[in-house]
Amino acid sequence: IEVVDLDRYVPPQDFDFMLVATPYSDNFVDIVKEYQFKYVPKLTVIFSTVAIGTTAQIPNAVHSPVEGKHPNLADSIRIMARFVGGLNEDNAGLFMELVDPVNFPAVVPLPKAEHTEFLKLSSTSLYGLNIEFARYRKTVCDDLGLDWKYVKLFDSAYNIMYAQMGMHQYSRYILEPPTGNTGGHCIVPNSKILDKQYPSIFLSEIYKDKEVLH
Repeated sequence: IEVVDLDRYVPPQDFDFMLVATPYSDNFVDIVKEYQFKYVPKLTVIFSTVAIGTTAQIPNAVHSPVEGKHPNLADSIRIMARFVGGLNEDNAGLFMELVDPVNFPAVVPLPKAEHTEFLKLSSTSLYGLNIEFARYRKTVCDDLGLDWKYVKLFDSAYNIMYAQMGMHQYSRYILEPPTGNTGGHCIVPNSKILDKQYPSIFLSEIYKDKEVLH
């Protein structure tokens, strides 16, 4: 597979795949369609985190969310199963040609892109909610004069216990609460995107009175 970075080189038309990893915005669909018109890809693969229903507005497109720790995402992309929303009889074969079974040992096709769009938004929002709960617990500890390290020690022992019992579904995050605003470029914006479409008091707790730190 020949990979071409369009930021560095303007190639001829007619590509097999176009990978989209640009930030989501109100004109995201129009931007992607402009690139499709210019480069005529057979299949557009959207890595970007987008609002639910976005991919369905783009012809010949599938959505495949990325999980992992920024900015070094290469390892996580190779390790985690590749979830692909919107694969159908017309584009599944073309996508599978892209897959290297060594680097992508498992591909999970989902019939609608809405599946993966929601999975990504809810994933980062769940993380954000746990950050806020860690912040709350730390505040209570400070008020009571308790040592925060024992909270983490308890949670670690809790996870070990359930892992040894084969009940991994009960594992919990063990986080250091941020001293300032929630950092990163995805947690707060993604919670806003999801909350706008499907409001929740949990989501609003993540971003209220907070600015995004980069």
